[in-house]
Amino acid sequence: MAKKKAVGKQGRKAGVNRSKAIRDYLGAHSTATNQEVKQALAEQGIEVSDTLVSNARKSAGMPLKKRRRRKLTKRGPGRPSVAGPGNGKVAVEDLMAARKFIAQVGGIDEAKRLVDVMAKVGEVLG
Repeated sequence: MAKKKAVGKQGRKAGVNRSKAIRDYLGAHSTATNQEVKQALAEQGIEVSDTLVSNARKSAGMPLKKRRRRKLTKRGPGRPSVAGPGNGKVAVEDLMAARKFIAQVGGIDEAKRLVDVMAKVGEVLG
């Protein structure tokens, strides 16, 4: 009884050195991409994976195609800082106005007293 040809997993024929076939193809077509190598060998009846092509290319010392990096764009000016009550930020203009107010009323203690009075008036009226 004659032996049948051995067939490996995924329907590949035994005895075919896929890595050697990849190296041979890359020797003739050095600028071919992994997909082109895979398609060309598939036409010859040799099924190879993308990983195998990439590994064979790397072990043969052939350069892999480098991926392009996305260019970093310079960001434009963001939203301006908004100084206001409750956000923890104080505008320089507000500080200058407070300084002027303190100088007009005769000191920081007097300014604090007037602010407290205004707060009480606001509670009564508001």
